[in-house]
Amino acid sequence: MNKIKVIFKLSLFTLFFIGTSSAMAQNHQVAGEVRGENGEILPGVNVVLKGTTNGVASDFDGNYSISVNDAQGVLVFSYIGYVNQEIQINGNATISVILEEDQQLLNEVVVIGYGAVKKSDLTGSVASLKADNLEETPASSVDALLQGKIAGVQVTQTSGEPGEGVAVRIRGLSSREGSNSPLYVVDGFPYGDAGNLKQLNPNDIASMEVLKDASAAAIYGSRGANGVIIITTKSGKNNQKAKFKITSQTGVQIVDHDRLNLISDPLTFASISNEVRINDTRNVTPLYIGAVDQSTGVYYPSLVEIANGSWGINTYWPDVILRESVTQNVNLSIAGGDENTAYSVSGNIFDQKGVLIGNDYQNFTFRGKLDQKVSGKFKYGTNLALSYIKRNKTLSGAGIGRSPLIPVYNEDGTYYTNGAGDFYNPVMLANEVTDISNEYDLNALAYIDWDIMENLKLRAQSGINLGHAIGDYYEPRTTSSGNIFNGLGEINNYTGYTFLNETYLTYKKTFNDKHAVSVMGGYSSEQRQVRKSKLRGEGFVNDALGNENLNSATTRIFENSLVKQVLQSFISRITYGFDDRYLLTLSGRYDGSSKFGALDKYGFFPSGAIAWKVHNENFMADQNIVSTLKLRTSFGYSGNQAIDAYATLNQYGQRKYFVGEVLVSGYGPYQNGNPALKWETTSQLDFGLDLGFLNNRITLTADYYRKESTDLLRKKNLPYSSGFDDVWINGGEILNTGYEASIDAAVLTGEFKWNVSGTFSHNENEVVDIGEEGTGDGLRTGSEIESFRDYPTRWRNGEPMNIIVGYKVDGIIQTLAEGQEAGLVGDEAMPGEFKYVDISGPDGVPDGVVNELDRTIIGNTQPDFTIGFNTEFEYKNFDLSAQFYGSIGNDIVAIKKFEGQRSLNRWTVDNRTNEWPSLRGGRLNKISDWWVEDGSFLRISNVTLGYNLPSRAISGIENLRIYVTGTNLHTFTDFSGADPEIEGGVDYGTYPKYKTFTLGLNLTF
Repeated sequence: MNKIKVIFKLSLFTLFFIGTSSAMAQNHQVAGEVRGENGEILPGVNVVLKGTTNGVASDFDGNYSISVNDAQGVLVFSYIGYVNQEIQINGNATISVILEEDQQLLNEVVVIGYGAVKKSDLTGSVASLKADNLEETPASSVDALLQGKIAGVQVTQTSGEPGEGVAVRIRGLSSREGSNSPLYVVDGFPYGDAGNLKQLNPNDIASMEVLKDASAAAIYGSRGANGVIIITTKSGKNNQKAKFKITSQTGVQIVDHDRLNLISDPLTFASISNEVRINDTRNVTPLYIGAVDQSTGVYYPSLVEIANGSWGINTYWPDVILRESVTQNVNLSIAGGDENTAYSVSGNIFDQKGVLIGNDYQNFTFRGKLDQKVSGKFKYGTNLALSYIKRNKTLSGAGIGRSPLIPVYNEDGTYYTNGAGDFYNPVMLANEVTDISNEYDLNALAYIDWDIMENLKLRAQSGINLGHAIGDYYEPRTTSSGNIFNGLGEINNYTGYTFLNETYLTYKKTFNDKHAVSVMGGYSSEQRQVRKSKLRGEGFVNDALGNENLNSATTRIFENSLVKQVLQSFISRITYGFDDRYLLTLSGRYDGSSKFGALDKYGFFPSGAIAWKVHNENFMADQNIVSTLKLRTSFGYSGNQAIDAYATLNQYGQRKYFVGEVLVSGYGPYQNGNPALKWETTSQLDFGLDLGFLNNRITLTADYYRKESTDLLRKKNLPYSSGFDDVWINGGEILNTGYEASIDAAVLTGEFKWNVSGTFSHNENEVVDIGEEGTGDGLRTGSEIESFRDYPTRWRNGEPMNIIVGYKVDGIIQTLAEGQEAGLVGDEAMPGEFKYVDISGPDGVPDGVVNELDRTIIGNTQPDFTIGFNTEFEYKNFDLSAQFYGSIGNDIVAIKKFEGQRSLNRWTVDNRTNEWPSLRGGRLNKISDWWVEDGSFLRISNVTLGYNLPSRAISGIENLRIYVTGTNLHTFTDFSGADPEIEGGVDYGTYPKYKTFTLGLNLTF
């Protein structure tokens, strides 16, 4: 923090020095008044002598006065929301100016689904990002671009693995078995859940709108419960000559080895290994004693051999399996048009080498758009997108902590294995295992617009999304599974398509210049089919052909599936505005899904919203401080149908049964259907405020919401006597409440510009009721931790989702008597063990025994709030921007806490610490608050320094920009693990995160 203060003070001093040095040479005084075209006074207008940093701002009465050193110079007048104006001084002492409003800003349009409205006329909670906010941020997918930029949206980058998706959440979690991800809609085509939209090139995005409340999202009905993200891609413009744009990014990714928490010193590693085994109460012999281990046949050197250097092996595994990888991202686009035609074509190549050897990711995309006017009433268009993704994935981080006392290769060049059971040489896995996927995706959409009559327009559009993927997998005998099965190979195939047909009418008219009415109604039909097959072979003569000849395997397993589903919908929306002051929006969607049974196949999802533009009232006319003041509220319903296609039906298939003591296969019922299964429904109430000051030079948006999900789609366990494991039911309720705010401010305008923006989001969720499973210890969630043999997170009635349940620890036991007095027995009562606290018993009070009755809530994986902050500076042709993102108040189960370097803090007879346990093999850890850490962090997400070459510097070049970007530069956190950005609240140890340094070039001609 001291460094930040120093930098801030230096920045202020620099600005002061620039200003005072300029003032020393000024001798001509110019004064005047600045007003708007309606005669209103404009305070805060920037008045700058062109080509200098000499500038002033108009006062609250619109007056300014500036001293210049050139009586023939040019004054530049600039103000947010108005068109810049340049006036030559010509020796004048008085210059007054009338600025014109920038109509483009006033009429900014926001896409809201099946239509668009002026941003100023929004009644729902909708946030918008334009291409300028997205283009230069290095990202392999669209999802990551949202992080920290929109209030109420939480984006978690869970892994650094190339091509890995992210978790996107809008206003908390709202479903148990169903999806918690928002719906992506690209150019009117629903792509499905957010989190892994790899088919879309981020450079193609023109805007992203996030529909957060029910009023905005209910138009998508059964898929809008988690919010909707609408993406509009770039199009050509009419009457514009062909414009070519080339963008190129080359990045280097570097892993911070200090965060890996490794014991790289061979002697320390061996000593710790011996200590673990010596303290093991099962009488385990230490390894590093200069003898052959009888179980593996491997010779382990003694500590003396290691210390005197005679062993001679010291492998630093991060240098072996990590690399400073390079990412290439090249994009070419052409756009233009004439009076009747607008077109755009773009292509992108993204090539990322993972920081782990054997990990590579390539993404090739193409997009073409055409909009053609046939006449004054007819227009049609096409939108074609293609993508091909190739991903090689063999390592996930395993092997980084491997013993430094073993080599990578044997002397003969073969892979070294530490005994017959060691199949985990990471170099061997990277080079020998095949794990490659090839994904192909085509999306095509065509539309027709027909102006049937004045104010009445019809749009009909049809589209298809076709996806195909092939996964090749093979493990040779040098791997664990390959050794067991004498070679293991698979081929996985996926083919899926979605057909979309939509037709809707829109009527718009303003009556008597006061009553603005818009009515939209239409029909949507979506058909989806997915076919999967899996071919598996076990037992090959040799590994020469890999998985290319599965028919030669001694054991062949074939699996396949076919899923079909249909969604039919009627959609409508009515908007009404009176005198540009009072706004009303009503919308509804009637969905019918083949996923549900005959009793509840259809669901209706209505919403309503009202807004009041207070700033347009007469009593606000005589002030010039508040430029926007809008109050809005909304309420509505949306749904969630993210369950298996045939969950409501009785299903038959192959099952395994015991006949006596023999396990046999047979066919019979394996799913108990539920024809009464219905939609999961989310109702949401929202109160919002939009504020703008000084002609929207400063804007603030704030919302409070209450989001309640009922009739949760979930599986209920059935008794064994039923013959079934479980059945899908509706049951449960989740409540999310919170508030969020975003602020944007143009602190300085003119030749030196400074803009800042920030977001703040607070969400509280509660499992209101999930039945009997939510009582007692609660419903287990997440994955089991093998070293604890337990699930760390739970759902309990009346508590937040994914709370951490376990024991409390009161330091470390120092004597056997102390452990026994605490109610512990056996190994758990020994010195150096955790001192678990007896907090309850059968009667609800401590009973002198530590058991499962003493488990309690020890943490909450949900953050108290998330924040984002962005700042941008611009001076002449240079610009500097920085982005920050933080999550505050969430807890993490740090199961890697007592590994590596941190294990050196252990309790010993000579180091009777009360903070760290002893090292003991065979310990069965309990989930306790000792393993729970504060996961709060603040990250410097992105810093960019750029230079724009003057437009006339090179003939024929419209724009040339060079920039350097640093991504994921530093994380401020007290969390001990490699990275605190974790989805689910448990640090299992993820693919290493990295810093990226990128050199970028944008060229337009």
